[in-house]
Amino acid sequence: MTEKDKPFADDKLIDSVGPGPAARFPLPYAAAASSIHGPLTDLDQLLFFLASNRDRVRAILRPPWGAFHELSPTTPHETAPPRHRRDPRVERDQMHDMRMPPYMRDSDATALSITRRQYDTIMAVADRLRTAVSEPA
Repeated sequence: MTEKDKPFADDKLIDSVGPGPAARFPLPYAAAASSIHGPLTDLDQLLFFLASNRDRVRAILRPPWGAFHELSPTTPHETAPPRHRRDPRVERDQMHDMRMPPYMRDSDATALSITRRQYDTIMAVADRLRTAVSEPA
């Protein structure tokens, strides 16, 4: 949650950890995370966030591992654009970064992700909300 973590951490989060209100707490990063994630526990706020930030959600949410039939026959290049599934042959997909959930590890010590069902549901809801918002009433 510093300048080095862009584009995952936005300026609002970075500023809240700096010499601002969160700095007076013993655990400023935990306070900042609570203040950012807290409003998302309200269903209306979550739906609004998903509808208005679909591309950001897609960028910051770590995709699950791909099943064999979802992986390409050749190993994707490390600099390939982000995919909707991670590939275990790509070293970058095994590394920890600020994508959600950040800096947590799975049972094999690789970066933790939510399940494929959770990921697909969140993306489907975000897509549907975006479509509903863009269509006239």
